Amino acid sequence: MQIIKGLLIAAALIVMVFLLLVALLLLAFGIAADVMRRQDEWTDNGSRKEKTENDREA
Repeated sequence: MQIIKGLLIAAALIVMVFLLLVALLLLAFGIAADVMRRQDEWTDNGSRKEKTENDREA
C-alpha cells in the first residue's frame, strides 16, 4: 500500500509539473508574440498599411 501511495504522489507531481510547463510555454509564447507585434508596429510606423491601401487604389 505504501508503494502505491508513493507512485500516485509521484505521478501527480509529474502531471502538475507538466501542466506548469505547458502554462509557462503558453505565457512565454504570448509575451513573445506581443513583443514582436509591438516591435513591428514600432519599426513600421504604419507605412506598410498605407502602401497596401495605396496599391489597391492604383
